[in-house]
Amino acid sequence: MDAETLAALWSEAGRQRRTLRQVLLASGAITLYQLALIEAGNVAGLMLGRFRVIDRLRATPRETLYRVQDPSRADARSPGVFLLRHLAEAEMDDPTHPDEFRQRFLAALAATHSNLAGVVEVLELEGRPAVLIEWLTGLFSADWPAHASHPGGGVRLMTMAAEGIAAAGWSHTGDLARY
Repeated sequence: MDAETLAALWSEAGRQRRTLRQVLLASGAITLYQLALIEAGNVAGLMLGRFRVIDRLRATPRETLYRVQDPSRADARSPGVFLLRHLAEAEMDDPTHPDEFRQRFLAALAATHSNLAGVVEVLELEGRPAVLIEWLTGLFSADWPAHASHPGGGVRLMTMAAEGIAAAGWSHTGDLARY
């Protein structure tokens, strides 16, 4: 952040009688995850390879999911925001897991359908496989309007999900379920 922007934020914080932290979070200029990394002194954690980490969405023993921005893919049409799935370090102990992770997502790379989140790239980050996936927009089901709970809406959603699975060409649904 440049000095001019920081001065403007300080000024705005003073005008609103709020802390700089509150103004930063309210402005949307920074996420709570990014602020926590900065406050912990882990500024390096804001980058993962070439990706700017916006948020850590979920961490499991098998993988960590991040919302990231890829500056190399940002343009006037898109800010270059993606989902990044990064295999956990503990999974590297079993030699089959990293290869299986790579193979499954390389296979998904070829699958294109309007009902599938597109795999953009399979890559290595910090010596572990990772996959870059399209960032989907829309509403979570809990935020849907009441008329979306109509049984016909559910049938249509299930049909679209089945079409997506069929387009992916998986013989059974367990192929990517581990990851």
